[in-house]
Amino acid sequence: AKYGGVLYVDSLSTRDGPVPTYIDLLNTTVQTIAKGFDQ
Repeated sequence: AKYGGVLYVDSLSTRDGPVPTYIDLLNTTVQTIAKGFDQ
């Protein structure tokens, strides 16, 4: 297995971080998983 990136499963970041809202959390997690399928 290869490291595919950070998964934010239940924690939001600060307002200026990568996942400040729940929608951002979902989008980032889905994109990270999808990128993993390409590897």
